[in-house]
Amino acid sequence: PDTTCVKCGKHYVTSQRLFTVEMEHGLKEVTLDCPHCSLSVHVFYTNRGFELRAERLKFLFAKYQKNQSNKNYWLDARTAQAAYQKDFEQFNRKMVDKYRPLTKERYQKELVKL
Repeated sequence: PDTTCVKCGKHYVTSQRLFTVEMEHGLKEVTLDCPHCSLSVHVFYTNRGFELRAERLKFLFAKYQKNQSNKNYWLDARTAQAAYQKDFEQFNRKMVDKYRPLTKERYQKELVKL
C-alpha cells in the first residue's frame, strides 16, 4: 500500500520503506522512512519473543488452511491471534511510555487506525 508523508506530502510504497532499528536488550523499533524528505516515523516496537509468536501464528493459520474442516484449528489460530494482539499492544504502549513519551498521544491515535 501507498503512504503519504505527513511532512512533504509525497507518496511512496510502504513495504519498501520499513526499517528495523536494533535497540537495547533485543528490542527493535520499526520505522517508516520517507525517501523524499527522510522523515522517520515510529511504527511499532518488537522483540524476538513477538517475532517467534508471529511465526507460530503463521504456522497455526497454515495448519487450518490445509484442513479447513477441523474447526479446532481455526479456534486455536484465532485464540492465539487475539492473545498476541493484546500483548503486542500492551507491550508497545509500555515501550512508547519508556522511549517516546512525547509521541504517546500520536501513537494511541495511530493504534486505533490499525
